Amino acid sequence: MSFLRITCRSSPGRYRISSQNKTFYGPECFPSFRIFYWIFLVMFLILLMPLELTSEPRIKSLNVSVLLPLKSSEHFNEKWDMRLVFSSIRQAFETKSRALLPGLKVSFHEKDSECSVWYAPLQATQLYIEKHINVFFGPICPHAMNHIVPLSSHVWNIPVISAGGYPLEYDNKVEYSALTRVSFSSSQLSRAMKPFYSAFNWTKIGYVTDMDHTSLCYHTLYPHFLVNPIFNAALSLETIQEILQRASLVVRIIVLCASPDSVRDIMIKAHDLNFDNGEYVFFNIDLFSR
Repeated sequence: MSFLRITCRSSPGRYRISSQNKTFYGPECFPSFRIFYWIFLVMFLILLMPLELTSEPRIKSLNVSVLLPLKSSEHFNEKWDMRLVFSSIRQAFETKSRALLPGLKVSFHEKDSECSVWYAPLQATQLYIEKHINVFFGPICPHAMNHIVPLSSHVWNIPVISAGGYPLEYDNKVEYSALTRVSFSSSQLSRAMKPFYSAFNWTKIGYVTDMDHTSLCYHTLYPHFLVNPIFNAALSLETIQEILQRASLVVRIIVLCASPDSVRDIMIKAHDLNFDNGEYVFFNIDLFSR
């Protein structure tokens, strides 16, 4: 059996290895003070490095972009009109900024998104480059958000606050990390519908939709489209009768996913076809229909 012992000498320091009456001397066991000094200095600089790299001068101004449509269209509700929303955002900042953001100058830069798949991203990019935007309010239309939110999340690193973002994919906080939704999401509505169907034991359900005019309704019902019959067409007076007759062959519960005018035409035609005889149930989940 051999025993190995490593000790340090008290004299400027080399370590000693002793084994069975044999002693070996190696390099210094304790570094000199000069080496300690440099190690301490390097460690101190490393500790300070994150602060130097991440600390930025205190922001003295906040550039706010309001990117909303200026007029109503079939793709969004008039409640999100720029003329209504912008004044509310400005009033909120004027009321709370002194307490929450003391000494900070807030500048607003509003642009019309037009709910456009190409014009809204162009406006957002121009604002980012020329006005050094710190936060986006809007857009709310899916067509515009599909391009602006990924840019904000992965390129600009700028928060987007929106009352839109209904589609299910926006639940992915890794892909859309910059997005904060202040309204409901379609996933919440679609999850709420399942127990609703179960409570009434509804199994034969069909969906009548005009996707060109109901982006919110469409994205809300999309998971149900995968497992239930869907009757999609341009809803004219001629096609409505055909759709209802086809639906009556396979379902008794009919969910309407269409514009308010189309819903009215459908119900009038359903009455003409005697669909109000108690065998059928119609309901419309569009929260913004009037």
